[in-house]
Amino acid sequence: MNAQVKEAYMALAVSILTKSTPEQAFEKLSNDYDPGIHYNKSITNKDLEDMISMKKSGETWREIGEVFGVTLYTAFARVKRYKKNKEGGENWVVSQT
Repeated sequence: MNAQVKEAYMALAVSILTKSTPEQAFEKLSNDYDPGIHYNKSITNKDLEDMISMKKSGETWREIGEVFGVTLYTAFARVKRYKKNKEGGENWVVSQT
């Protein structure tokens, strides 16, 4: 079993056992997770477009996450969800701040 699959199963278990979202479970598994730190929860659609541009220009998910105050898993998951909902034609807002 490769490392990514193993990590996904561990995140699934954490998510089920702690009643967390998948994003929260990946955050808890990441090396840079500190329960005392409050991560940026106010990512806007403009931020997501910037994340997509940064990824296209060669930045890593870890670097993108650091810029926006989230883990690499959260950055990836939010962009993936944003793209999915954008393609579906929904006018979807990630955060109302």
